[in-house]
Amino acid sequence: MKTAFVLCLAVAAVSARSAGRLPDIVRNRLLGGPRVVGGELAEPGQFPYQASLQYFGQHFCGGDIVAPNVVLTAAHCLEGFSASEITVNVGLNNLFNPGSNLQQRSVARMEYNNEFPGSGLTYDIGYIILESDLDLNDAVQPIPLPSADLTPSLEPGKCTLSGWGATNSGGSVYPDDLFYAELQGLSDDDCQQLMDNLANPPFGVSFEPEAHFCAYTPEGGINACYGDSGGPLVCESNEDGERYLFGVVSWGPSTCGEQGFPAIYTDVLTYLPWILENAGLRA
Repeated sequence: MKTAFVLCLAVAAVSARSAGRLPDIVRNRLLGGPRVVGGELAEPGQFPYQASLQYFGQHFCGGDIVAPNVVLTAAHCLEGFSASEITVNVGLNNLFNPGSNLQQRSVARMEYNNEFPGSGLTYDIGYIILESDLDLNDAVQPIPLPSADLTPSLEPGKCTLSGWGATNSGGSVYPDDLFYAELQGLSDDDCQQLMDNLANPPFGVSFEPEAHFCAYTPEGGINACYGDSGGPLVCESNEDGERYLFGVVSWGPSTCGEQGFPAIYTDVLTYLPWILENAGLRA
């Protein structure tokens, strides 16, 4: 039985060269969150919906542009912060050399699901309302949310994760550049069978089929963990072949990318009514 397990507490990719200068609130959260391990370097503009949440200039979580003024993320990325402490950076690949497409926005309002505290990451979803709309262009674009009648493909390589998290399984190498990985989604039954092999998870965390979506590579070595919290899992739909935001990085096993153990993503379809109603996206 696999016993080692880690709760991904509000983290994201931070450059190794800057980690020593991080404020305590960010440094402490880096000890437990997710990253892209085994991924590939993203091309400029390849993931125009990717956002970097920053705490006084330091990246600490990923985010997902879903409207010109709305960014989704994980609840555990927002808990403990005030809106004035966070800025949202978009249009960049490199955290320290963002280039001319960089746009920065302050946070007007943010909220996470009120069932999240004490839920063991069952309600790990939140959103940010930006102070002003983003200027949409080739480098900055929303990712569509799925409608309730769509389902994600479970074929290999049909889901894509992106983020600035650490690129090694030990969580000690944090890149400045955006990385991505192509993954396979899992059915609830298949995920439950794999996660049943994780014994004694701390903090009361467990896989909940109604709340979570799993993704991995069968051969292992590639997935999210320490550093990509709140970032996007974008999958092709079975119904129309288009790509939608089906998952938000939440948590996973302690050895990220280990063969036979998926990472866990908040299931966007489950929380779609809450997102649409509270973030002002309902038509």
